[in-house]
Amino acid sequence: MLYFVKVRINLDKLPELGEKLANGTLKTDFIKYTFCIKDDPSVGVNIWEVKNEADFEEKFAPHKAFYQEVIEITPVITSEESQQLLMAQM
Repeated sequence: MLYFVKVRINLDKLPELGEKLANGTLKTDFIKYTFCIKDDPSVGVNIWEVKNEADFEEKFAPHKAFYQEVIEITPVITSEESQQLLMAQM
């Protein structure tokens, strides 16, 4: 499963977040893409790839401590999957 995740980083916890990312104690191998909003770089958008919803919740939990706000979490599909669904509806 793929999830679109949009969060605001807690700037007070940024040094700890950086340390955990650098030493590998905060896992990110399931985060496939990361971008930040140009006009507000504290807001990040990611695509997470996980097995299922329970797997997402398990992997997301340790990250939540570093977020000031969870703006959006939405399951998403690839453009190929979207095309198949749309063609089936026609």
